[in-house]
Amino acid sequence: MKKVFLLLLVCVSLLNSSVKGQAVRYLDTVFTSVKVDSNVVYGSNFTIMGIIAQQTTRTVRQPLTCNVHTPVGDTEAARPVALIFHSGNFLPKAITTSYSGTKEDSVVSTICRQLAHRGYVAASCTYRIGWNPADPSQDGRTNFLINAAYRGIQDARTAIRYFKANAATWKVDTNKIMLIGVGTGGYITLGTASFDAYGKVVTTQYPANKFIDNRNGLPMVIEQAPGFGYVNGDVEAKVVGRVPPGGSGVPPALDTLCAPNHVTPSSKFQFCVNLGGAIGDLNWLDANTPPILSFQAPYDQNAPYIDETLRVPVAPGVSLPIVRVQGASLIQRKMDTLGRNNVFKGKVIAKYDPYKSIFDTRNGGSVNGLYPILGDTISDSSPWDFTGSADLYANSIYVSAPRSSRARALRYIDTIMKVMTPRACLALNLPCKGPVTSTEDLLNANTTKLTIAPNPAQNYITFESEVYNPMHAIELYDMSGRLVRQVAKVDNHQFNMMRGSLPTGMYIAKVRFEGGILSKKVVFEDR
Repeated sequence: MKKVFLLLLVCVSLLNSSVKGQAVRYLDTVFTSVKVDSNVVYGSNFTIMGIIAQQTTRTVRQPLTCNVHTPVGDTEAARPVALIFHSGNFLPKAITTSYSGTKEDSVVSTICRQLAHRGYVAASCTYRIGWNPADPSQDGRTNFLINAAYRGIQDARTAIRYFKANAATWKVDTNKIMLIGVGTGGYITLGTASFDAYGKVVTTQYPANKFIDNRNGLPMVIEQAPGFGYVNGDVEAKVVGRVPPGGSGVPPALDTLCAPNHVTPSSKFQFCVNLGGAIGDLNWLDANTPPILSFQAPYDQNAPYIDETLRVPVAPGVSLPIVRVQGASLIQRKMDTLGRNNVFKGKVIAKYDPYKSIFDTRNGGSVNGLYPILGDTISDSSPWDFTGSADLYANSIYVSAPRSSRARALRYIDTIMKVMTPRACLALNLPCKGPVTSTEDLLNANTTKLTIAPNPAQNYITFESEVYNPMHAIELYDMSGRLVRQVAKVDNHQFNMMRGSLPTGMYIAKVRFEGGILSKKVVFEDR
């Protein structure tokens, strides 16, 4: 018996050292090729863009599309999904003359590809745009823009529900969803993470009543009108919304503003990443907010890093004041106060956290999830942006732009990926969670009840723990330390593992619980 126990310890040690030397899925590049399914329709809804551009007199229902990136040759049946939302100030690129504003933007396409190379399903998503920056009053501009943001949040939740409703098609785990927003997309992802009840429109605190229109005393977004029904629709876009008779919106009375899509699944997601966005009101963050990471230039002249009036660029050298919002520094400090980022607080080892000391210095101490990014100049608010051909991995001919260097931008994106991916392992409870932490807590077999039967087995084995202590994942290694079977999502106290084509012999099963890992010997005998 002592010999068997010693052999087990040696095998576990061998496994740990062997695995540490290998590429780790979700942290490292493990797939060489990525497939892109372009213009996948994840829903449809009504846009006011045609009215603003004076091309139509009614709202028009437009498809909502995404480019879905998946790893080629992947056999995993339940993969985490990342939904990425581009920048663009809710305006067409022809108006902003910017190099961002579509789901094909270089930065969002690059992040999608890099995540797919690591084993994610990653989708760059469109959303409805349209507002009138030429409105002469600040209340008018704020009204327009908060409605555009509201529609963006509705569309983000529609995208979440699309992938949940089509989980089998895309082979995704519906409980491991991450939203990433770049620039304007950061406002959308932060809003989707925090704006979960319509009442938050009228209960702002920074300052109070900021979304009440001083011209008529009405909320700038109206979920329902008394005696009529839904106007802008609910925060999830699960109901039909229309302009009531006598309404003062841009669309004509009784015109449609919102249509439902995929109403059955929930819109819940597990992790939010913000690149250069801000939040409509700091009071929106609460105990229901998922973990958040924020990357932002502290001296961004348009998006506040702390608490200032948002200015939206509408033309080269021209930006307009809109409304007070709160930026990354205040967001992450409040998330710390709420304890919402505790899932990765102090848990990432130095190997996967090479920039910790740099960011701690910039923050004046450790602030969970706050990553101030410094560009070449004080006005460089998005150094991760670049322009180039559609093929991001070929030599590109760049259009004229102040920050068009692909190599330079990729250095910033590489930093973002190095910070984001280990924390995604923790926030999404992925199988890479173990390598990210300093030591895998080895549980005591005398206090953690786990039975494996039959053992030895011929065709299958059953893992069973106590009901109140479910297993999260199971990994099976052969005696050379090679991972031969992985079940990334168990989340139950009982699981049957079929032998399949595994040869006769001894294996080590590593069973992951909330509190750590328990390793046990498994033997498959001749059939």
